[in-house]
Amino acid sequence: MTSTRPAANADGMRRHNLAAVLEIIHRRRQLSRTEITRASGLSRSSIKGLVAELETLGLCFESEPQASNRSGRPSPMVQPRPDVLSVAVMRDANGITVALATLGAKIVWRRAVPLPRNVSARDTADIVATTIAEALAELPAGVVLVGIGVATPGFVTGENHEYVSASSLGWDAEPFAHYLTEATGIPAETRYDGHLGVLAESIWGAGLDRKNVVYFYGGPGGIGTAVLVGGHLLTGNTGIAASFAHATVRPGGGRCWCGARGCFQVEVTQYDILSALGEIGALPELPPEAVEDRSPRTVYAPPHDDDPVLPEPPQSPHERLESYLARTGAALRAAVIAYDPELILFDGFFSHLLAYDADTLAGYCVISSFDTMRQQVELGTPALGPDLLLLGAADLGFRRLLADPLGVIGGQPAGADTAVRPE
Repeated sequence: MTSTRPAANADGMRRHNLAAVLEIIHRRRQLSRTEITRASGLSRSSIKGLVAELETLGLCFESEPQASNRSGRPSPMVQPRPDVLSVAVMRDANGITVALATLGAKIVWRRAVPLPRNVSARDTADIVATTIAEALAELPAGVVLVGIGVATPGFVTGENHEYVSASSLGWDAEPFAHYLTEATGIPAETRYDGHLGVLAESIWGAGLDRKNVVYFYGGPGGIGTAVLVGGHLLTGNTGIAASFAHATVRPGGGRCWCGARGCFQVEVTQYDILSALGEIGALPELPPEAVEDRSPRTVYAPPHDDDPVLPEPPQSPHERLESYLARTGAALRAAVIAYDPELILFDGFFSHLLAYDADTLAGYCVISSFDTMRQQVELGTPALGPDLLLLGAADLGFRRLLADPLGVIGGQPAGADTAVRPE
């Protein structure tokens, strides 16, 4: 009997190399075949054949090389096709944002849909499906949707990251990705928004070529944090590692839904920061979030709690901001001690706090008075700006394709699911 092992091994290597080249194109967005050769370690002839196959699959295209002073024939430029799209979904306490993005995470369509916090996960999935249909009606015919990636607050647990528990949304172990796939027919995956944010920034933003990064995000539903150590995302046993939202920054403070008092996300909120900055004229305009306290403290804290809260005396807005800086500094110091980062990124309302007083926040990152032992930590904001979480979700939606382009697009699946071509 003739063995099929060599053929199987050859097919596996081909799939692996196709995936590796597509990943490089996705991360670099536009580059020459020569640059792909260097990045992949494969031969020039192999890259020529692999790029040609990806072009046949409709995943990339070649264009005329850029002008160069170097001798020899310049290498063609390679970039993703604009009609292969991922659906990015961001759910927070204000509603949902749905975006469609190309490989390389270029957003080509988006829509924000305000929603109350108490909309069920299943109803939210139906609203996302309707929004995707609206997008397809507005985009040119022939687009291919390869997946849905969802950035969600709270905890995402389960062996396949299938269950979302977010107190800010009233969701408890909801299989949101399953609901989305049922509603749209498109394979969907969910991840904690902080994880997607720090990963996206490490691919295309300020975290590029950084191995040790801490990410702080402050939004309407609370605080999200994520950590890269040695270039690897920390998740822990159940996916909630490095959740500084529940670090105690004010002992005896407000009760959090987790049962503890003085948690970071209860003691420093979007309303706290924006209202204080608005009072001192540090914001160009006062956003709605600074007018009404819809923070975790008032929206989903335990309704019945006889344990008295330590009172806070009346303070001026500058005094309040000083207390918020100190509480944020307590979480920063814990992060620096635990993870020794080279970069700390401040997103959402934390970016406003950094702009208000970066020097004070930087002071909390200095662990030793000895010059030779001072932590060298850079503080900054995401280079990807307000699109950070959407780009992270879009990247998640592409992961199946990036792992096996031949299977997802080429009709030779290693698994069962393939891309969706709208009618």
